[in-house]
Amino acid sequence: MVPLEAEPADGSGDTTNSTEGARSSKRSSGAAAPIAELSRLALKDAVLELGAAARKNWDVSSAAVLQLWQVAEKRLGVEVDIEDPAIQGLFALHVLAVEELCNRVRAQADATVAAIEAWSQPPLSASSAGLKVVAIASGAADRGGTIGAELQEADEAMAASKVRLHSRLLSEVCSALDQRLERHEAVRGDVRNRKRW
Repeated sequence: MVPLEAEPADGSGDTTNSTEGARSSKRSSGAAAPIAELSRLALKDAVLELGAAARKNWDVSSAAVLQLWQVAEKRLGVEVDIEDPAIQGLFALHVLAVEELCNRVRAQADATVAAIEAWSQPPLSASSAGLKVVAIASGAADRGGTIGAELQEADEAMAASKVRLHSRLLSEVCSALDQRLERHEAVRGDVRNRKRW
């Protein structure tokens, strides 16, 4: 680190001191200039990054608000503008009511899956150790082993039926609902983009 020396204000002083002052002035401005320049560039980068992050957050929040708005309009059936009361009634009956019914069926399917998960806990084989102790204490040790094996088989059968029920719910209920809702989205698009009735 080079100590900074103040230059004389009137220019007086010997030539040795003035050349050393000029050298130290050049050194201080030379050494300080890159740090100042780097600090300025770092600040500029930080401001640019802050601006980019703000734009990104604005885009995300705008998309979320737009999605919320569209969901609210969709639930109310007002995202499409139908002047004819008869066609508006048909739209409400055949699109909005059916979508509400599909959402209810989907909620029931989700509740069924949750109930299956709840009823399958804890596994039956977890209680087999306690049953073996009871069987040994009562003098029927051979029956304790068979009870454990039967409980293990019951757990495997329950797991297989749970997988089968889950796959059938997905294939027979949820996929049919998804197809129906896709057709409803197409109908909504047609109504939004119509030229005239």
